[in-house]
Amino acid sequence: MKRNKLSIVIPAYNEEARLSSTLQACEELARDPQRFWKQLQIVVVCDGCTDGTRQLAESWCPAGIEPLVVSYPQNRGKGGALRAGMARTQGDVICFIDADGSTSPTELLSLTAPILAGRADVVVGSRRTSDARLPDPQPWYRQLLGSLFARVAATALGLPLKDTQCGCKLFEGGWGRKLFAESRENGFAIDLEILHSACRWGLRLVEKGVCWHHVEGSTVRPLRDGLRMLGTVLSLRLSRSHRLDSSIPARAVKRSIS
Repeated sequence: MKRNKLSIVIPAYNEEARLSSTLQACEELARDPQRFWKQLQIVVVCDGCTDGTRQLAESWCPAGIEPLVVSYPQNRGKGGALRAGMARTQGDVICFIDADGSTSPTELLSLTAPILAGRADVVVGSRRTSDARLPDPQPWYRQLLGSLFARVAATALGLPLKDTQCGCKLFEGGWGRKLFAESRENGFAIDLEILHSACRWGLRLVEKGVCWHHVEGSTVRPLRDGLRMLGTVLSLRLSRSHRLDSSIPARAVKRSIS
């Protein structure tokens, strides 16, 4: 299937110190001879930043890239930032990556393959599959808590995944915009809500390993945010009528948004 445009959304909250290297990696991606797209759109969402993140993003003038900066004064959280960014995407394939560069944008060259081949609607970057590479792993306690949470969440929600929280996920453009437009979570649990909705619609999910580096300065607090996300897992588990109208066949909806 021919794809002419890739859109990358980067949610950023006070990422002045780490965003620059990620944007540079996006420029490397734009120059890669293996790229499939004719156009590359980068959407940086300044999620209520109080540092120089917005100024950095707005001063970025890359060659061969369509940059867009979305900014608002109130911090909404990762979910709110992704919803705002995804609404502005134009790509045939859309995705999001973390601003800290833990997963390099260059990983997208291989991760897009299942969507381009028509074998997947959603591709989930993973740190826990056999093909994942972790040259700079997380501290042991983060690995342990993350692994336990992923196992509980996947079992409770029926997700066929080993890693729900890696900050790198790709979508067929129409489906991705639909999923995020229907979402309601504002925090880190947005990944769970989106994946849960995708499964309820019967979308095809593929999990692929990425090269992932631990980067200091994460805003995720394992215990605090983990407990909040477990609350979301319970809410989604108990919900009998999640945000998407399950009375509409998935194939009909896919035709209507393609």
